[in-house]
Amino acid sequence: MKGDHYCLVVTPKAFNQHFGLAWTLPITTGAQNAARGLTAVTLMGTGLKVSGSVLCHQIKALDWSARRASKIDRLKGPVLDEILDICTGILDPARRA
Repeated sequence: MKGDHYCLVVTPKAFNQHFGLAWTLPITTGAQNAARGLTAVTLMGTGLKVSGSVLCHQIKALDWSARRASKIDRLKGPVLDEILDICTGILDPARRA
């Protein structure tokens, strides 16, 4: 895989700094997004520098220091809330809204 790879960090800054890890969700621009069902959330219309779909079912721990990761934008509002609701539903279905 060549080029930059983008992800959405879903853990707080304090967690990331303490453990040197961040829990992340990959962002894909592939055409297979429709097949992802209810776990892919589009970033279209958010005004972010990155476009594509966030894959909520593929949470990964990323060693951001070793990967030389950098922040390029920040997602706020209802799209972030939707992503976090999906992740909560996956991790703890009893708490799903």
